[in-house]
Amino acid sequence: MKAEVFEGSILRSSNKLYITSSNRKISTPHNGLLKISSNETLFKIESSEELNIKRHFTSTKEDEIKIKGNYNYKITPGDSLNLYYEEWKACDVQLVKGGHNLEVGEILYCQEGIVSNSTQNITGKQCEIKVTKVTKKGEASQIEIHQPGAYTQIPEGKVTAINERDIPVEVKLQFEPAESTPLAQREVQSIESTPMESTIRLSYKLPLGVEAGEMMLTKQVIFIDREYNFEDCYCKVCTITK
Repeated sequence: MKAEVFEGSILRSSNKLYITSSNRKISTPHNGLLKISSNETLFKIESSEELNIKRHFTSTKEDEIKIKGNYNYKITPGDSLNLYYEEWKACDVQLVKGGHNLEVGEILYCQEGIVSNSTQNITGKQCEIKVTKVTKKGEASQIEIHQPGAYTQIPEGKVTAINERDIPVEVKLQFEPAESTPLAQREVQSIESTPMESTIRLSYKLPLGVEAGEMMLTKQVIFIDREYNFEDCYCKVCTITK
């Protein structure tokens, strides 16, 4: 077989080698010979399995997340994380102040809150409101939601909605969770762990307004035939041969 070359991490006195996650699956034949870093001692592969790590995360910095527990060596630089977070959409609107000089059918764009954005939609989607009835003075008397928008942080209290002529209307919005759960994929740049918590720095920022969600990581673990009684190995090149 062709040699498999990859990055891996293992602690002293452990028999578990954690492979840095990638888009390809590493072939791990039973009794295949494994070289760890520059160590000339070869180990035999007993088996391998897929490790699924799922943890709630919080974020106070745009390029950093925190999870409970010590994940040193289990999560390493280069790992690809799937980060799921909640979006909200407007489900109801109440008119507070009707503006002036408006026409039936006009679209009003809500200004407050933090809209959910992504690489596919950089500007995000704000809630849009349609004027369905006006008074003789041109004040909106009835409105409805035209587009519910998508928000990572919803506006609180009164919301200003303006048309293309910058005429404002005041409304109150009610929100509910969106049907789909958005996903942000990020690589691990670095990780620092204590016995209680791990802080993970990401390859680039989270979408604006994301402060919590679910982190998922899938990676391979190789079980070797005996304990690794050498210095801890962290993100070193490993090789498998038959």
